[in-house]
Parts: sequence; C-alpha cells; structure tokens
Amino acid sequence: MRRLTCFSSNNYGRAVTALALVIPLVSCDDAAVLSAPPVLAKAPAVDSVTPSDTENRISLDASVAARFDASIHSDSVTGDSFTLESAYGPVAATVLFDGETATLDPDASLLPATEYTATLHDAITDTDGEPIDTFSWSFYTDGPGWDAAQAVESDNTGHALAAKVGVDASGKAVAVWRQTPITSVRPQAGEPRLYSKTTTRVTRPTLL
Repeated sequence: MRRLTCFSSNNYGRAVTALALVIPLVSCDDAAVLSAPPVLAKAPAVDSVTPSDTENRISLDASVAARFDASIHSDSVTGDSFTLESAYGPVAATVLFDGETATLDPDASLLPATEYTATLHDAITDTDGEPIDTFSWSFYTDGPGWDAAQAVESDNTGHALAAKVGVDASGKAVAVWRQTPITSVRPQAGEPRLYSKTTTRVTRPTLL
C-alpha cells in the first residue's frame, strides 16, 4: 500500500493523510504470470491396414501391413507385437518396420480359402512411450469353395468302407474308399460271410 497526502479547502489547508491500495496490472508481456491448461497425450492409432478388414480372395503370397498416425518407436514393432493367425494356429513370419509402415511377411505361403486375423498389440508405442490400443482385423485368402456335388461312382451296390478324403495345398480333393459287393451264397451257420471281391475306388481329383 502507498501513503497519500492530500490538501482540502474544507480542512483549511490541513493535510489529510489517506491510505490507497495499489493493485498492479498484469500486462500482455507478463506471459509467465498466466499458465496454459495441460495438454493431454493422445494415444497413437492405426491409420490404415493392408489387406483391409474383411477383404477376400487375398493372394497366398501376400504380406500384411499397417500404418500409424504417429511416430512409432521402432523397437516396439516385433514379431510378438504384430501377429497373424488362423484357426490352425499362429503364422511364422518376419516383421519389419521402416519408420512409417509395419510389415508382416509370412515365412511360407498362406493356406487357400482360409480366414486370417492380424493383431497389433498394445506393446507397440510411439516415441513418447504412449501405447496403441490393441487392434485386430481379418481377411480371407484366395481359393474356391466346394463345387456342386458330382456323382463319381454309379455302382452303389454293396458297402462303402473306410472312406477317406484328402485335400492338398492347391485345393484339390481326393476321396478313397473300399467297396465290397456281396455276391456269395449265404454261409453255413458258424461260418464267416464271404465276399467275392474287395475293390478300392478313387475319385478323380476335383478342385474345391
């Protein structure tokens, strides 16, 4: 506070002492006096992925890739934090990061007509240490589905035994079974039933 001395004619020239409260004003130049509200850190997120979610007929030799909307710590992008799996289990792959795009390159061709799920785990962080939210998406590899049913054997007499169906990596299926027509006479009591022949029949390969 400051002490002020005033003169008034009503007081016959006597000095009147008053106290004045001085309030300093903050100018625009005193920026240090004012503080801005804190800025909350924004978690990094996935910007785009390849193949896209639910995309189908993907090449069996395709790689999987993801881009982010922030600067990502390169050491956090590994085979443990970027994974690919199907119903048959995890896919062995090599994971690379070039500073912008994370790429997962499977060690072997993918299976045909199969759903795969790629996952970016929250172990991936930006350069400030902020983790991403775990992100997953799925796609389907190329490969035709089942064709319409075809009759591959017209002789339906007897019994079909031990039927087996095999599928190779290219999507071709082969069915194998034993067919045993009964052409013998009825055996005597206590004797085993006799068959005239046992034939192994193989279907022609058909593309699934």
